[in-house]
Amino acid sequence: MALGTLIAVAAAWWPAREATRIDPLEGLDNAPPPSRGVTRGFVLLALGLWAAAALIMGLVLAERLPPRAAVPAGIAMMLAFVATTPVILPAIARCLAVAIPDRFRIEGALAVEQILRQPVRTALTTGVLVVAVSNGIGLGHAIRDNVDDVLGWYARMMKADWMLTHTGMVSAAAAAESPESRSVEHDVRAVPGVRAVEGIGVATGRVAGAACVVVARDLDPAGPLPMEPVAASPADLRAALERGEAAAGTVLARRTGIKPGDEVAVEVFGRATKVKIATLVVDYTSGGASIHVERSAAGRLFGMTVADILLVKAEPGRAAALRGPLAAIADEHSLLLRSFADVRSFIDAIVSGVVGSLWAILGLGFVVGSLGVANTVTMNVLEKKRTLGLLRTVGMTGRQVTRMVVLESLLLGAAGALIGLVGGLATAVFIQLASQPLLGHPIRPSFRPGVVAANLAAALAVTALAAWIPARRTARLDLLEAISSE
Repeated sequence: MALGTLIAVAAAWWPAREATRIDPLEGLDNAPPPSRGVTRGFVLLALGLWAAAALIMGLVLAERLPPRAAVPAGIAMMLAFVATTPVILPAIARCLAVAIPDRFRIEGALAVEQILRQPVRTALTTGVLVVAVSNGIGLGHAIRDNVDDVLGWYARMMKADWMLTHTGMVSAAAAAESPESRSVEHDVRAVPGVRAVEGIGVATGRVAGAACVVVARDLDPAGPLPMEPVAASPADLRAALERGEAAAGTVLARRTGIKPGDEVAVEVFGRATKVKIATLVVDYTSGGASIHVERSAAGRLFGMTVADILLVKAEPGRAAALRGPLAAIADEHSLLLRSFADVRSFIDAIVSGVVGSLWAILGLGFVVGSLGVANTVTMNVLEKKRTLGLLRTVGMTGRQVTRMVVLESLLLGAAGALIGLVGGLATAVFIQLASQPLLGHPIRPSFRPGVVAANLAAALAVTALAAWIPARRTARLDLLEAISSE
């Protein structure tokens, strides 16, 4: 409520300031035509916003400011794109008008004239579409890239055909290996068709004064490494883990200042043990605050011998046949049995719901943009009511006037989409750079033509629909009333 009021007051300041410059007598006689150019102050405002966004982002990347400072920097960048729109909109509108077919050349020229008549007002309306397209493209890329990074991590971390888990996965206190736990692993390994079984143990701990989780797991010598190292090769990481060294999650390293080669005290089950950090790994376990060790080394260092998760890998073509024997073992030992396909589909459903909700929120931006375009085009029609009436009297048909209004809306939408395309790609890069200090590793960027095409099509669609109201008003224009209006 406070922000909405503040924005309304701020938005009223500029037109109120312009109104005070009109001479009363001149205004009563005939209001002066609006300025067709962009003031120097507006240009300086755009440059100032660009400088502010670049400065804040530079300080975030240099870690002089916290990652959350990237939020006002992103807002400043979006406002900079909007403030730049009045400067470049006339040139873009003229360039787009070249693509109008020759049979609509007159309507196109008049549509461009309507746009240029109020450059700042029209550009600010286009700025709504710029923000909508920029957010759609920028957040669409950033969301999908981050989601794919998380799903890729999960696929590496939990790559198996079947998963057996206890109801409680995180150990809070030391638990000696019981005959039953050893029996579970033995029974699973003895099932015909099982190629490999990897045990994973998870325990809470502390390192360098920060909370973390310690993940102890077996490494399949015949399979790929389940962790992605940073600035190291998988072979080097595997060798280090087999030597009894550890790997730290990038987020934990950011929080605590841990670096590869450091020897840190890791507290598990109330006992601190010195461990050498071999390298950093991309990890989202407990938000990335994790320490990874090979399972046999974890038993020696921390006394972690119980496997909270068993990953079962089947021989080729035998995965489906394992369901029955594994289900019997799970029932006997009160375990949960899930196939990796079931777990992945469950996670995909959650991710799809979150992503769909975000897209719905972004779609509201296009709805607001369409209303803004409809409002601006309607105002242009009302302000040039007499001019439109004169055009009708000299032979311009009602269909031509309607086409002029529709072309005006489409030119606004296309201009906003093009500027928003540049802003969206810049936003995607901006978000990726801003997330690096938080995650401790860069997210692999990608270009997604489908995201770009969907946003550009949405911008053109909403502007075409927005033209319906002013076009309908134009078609119903009474010639005598229009000519006699002032």
